[in-house]
Amino acid sequence: MVELTACGRLLAIAPNPSVDRLVEVDAFRHGEIHRPVALTVVPGGKGFNVARSAAALGAPVIALGLLGGYAGRWIEAALALDGIAVIGVPRGGETRTCTSILDRADGSLTELYESGDPIAIDDWDRLVSAVEATCAGGEIGLATVSGSLPPGAPDDGLARIVEIARSHGSRVVVDGHGPALVGALTAGPWLVKVNLAEAQAALGAAPAASPTRLGPGELVQAATQAVRGLIAAGAERAVVTVGEIGAVASLDDGSFIHIRPPTVGRYPVGSGDAFLGGLSAATLKGDDLRAAVVRGTVAAAASSLIAGAGRLVAADAERLLADISSERVA
Repeated sequence: MVELTACGRLLAIAPNPSVDRLVEVDAFRHGEIHRPVALTVVPGGKGFNVARSAAALGAPVIALGLLGGYAGRWIEAALALDGIAVIGVPRGGETRTCTSILDRADGSLTELYESGDPIAIDDWDRLVSAVEATCAGGEIGLATVSGSLPPGAPDDGLARIVEIARSHGSRVVVDGHGPALVGALTAGPWLVKVNLAEAQAALGAAPAASPTRLGPGELVQAATQAVRGLIAAGAERAVVTVGEIGAVASLDDGSFIHIRPPTVGRYPVGSGDAFLGGLSAATLKGDDLRAAVVRGTVAAAASSLIAGAGRLVAADAERLLADISSERVA
């Protein structure tokens, strides 16, 4: 095995990109016509949100994903306008659109996420080949693969990407769910970053009660158990996020830490992706995992201040560092 590096560029892989639309209305009422008061459209899908947030924090980023149709061409052009290097892998069909509706009256979100058109196996093979060719250059210090797989992708798709990137000396971070996440764990990623529900589903451990009925301490303990489970299943390290409660991470010395986030803004869509972008940017700078999780936490909080998934201002993230607290978890 090639020795893992902690420098170089970030390769943010998006197996199933989308055009992300955030529609804001004064008050959302079921079955009625609405006149949006604001509309924000960005190149999306979790992988591209990671790329945008990491780039905003100064990381050298390559965004790579399957892109098809008119929407795919728009995504590629929009990322390039943001100064992000893009490798668009052609696929059949049209790139999907995901829509979030923000009710300004009560802050609630209604989210409509398309699965996207099915891909052919040749499309997936081209994505895998592009990942291998990019990692083979030796410049990729960290690779992230995030989000859902498009219909038609193999269940072991994430596992194959992890294996390829690792074989070329890149650390790999996975943020996925379902069977694809289960498969990725068997490939031994350096880090898995998922939310509590995704972790419990992958481990086959349904929560004992609805998260809304658990106290903060119980949620932290549930997240800690999930972190342990993800490591036992194959990940070297794991981070499990629990919304406003924060995140629990395993550290290099085998201990666990709970990071409490600062107060967040009204735009939570994509905050988890900004978390991964901040963690990735810090890792490439040589930060240890505790410091990288802190940086991820403030990046997530900063992104909630701005409309558009994965968008943030680096100065906001720096300012929010003072509001972070943490403690060891038994």
